[in-house]
Amino acid sequence: MNLTLSRPVARIVDLYTKNGVDGAYMLLLTLSPDHGVGFIIAVDEPNVSASYTALVRAVSQVWLTAAEHAGRQQTEAVFSENYTLPKGGSVEEVRIGEGEPGLEVARLLSNGSDVITILASLQGVPLGT
Repeated sequence: MNLTLSRPVARIVDLYTKNGVDGAYMLLLTLSPDHGVGFIIAVDEPNVSASYTALVRAVSQVWLTAAEHAGRQQTEAVFSENYTLPKGGSVEEVRIGEGEPGLEVARLLSNGSDVITILASLQGVPLGT
């Protein structure tokens, strides 16, 4: 059961960058604390500006997409599962939300009561299927 959201959820990723230019030489250092990785782009050629810009755009797009994908896979492997209390009928199902930036509670039962359905009803939020 998924809650229907009225707007898409975006994830903000902080990147720490430092660049330098010396004649026909340009360098960019990028670090992502969220992912624990970084990259360096160094260009040395006569048309350095155009090459540098194209490389930064291409590498950033591919690199961030790959880092986010790897992070989702690691999170899913470590945290996505059903957590059940041995007594009382309480269950929590945690998984990666499709198209969402992180984990979602897909099912939450407390003493046999469906907490998500109850909260959605009280708040007037429609539930998706």
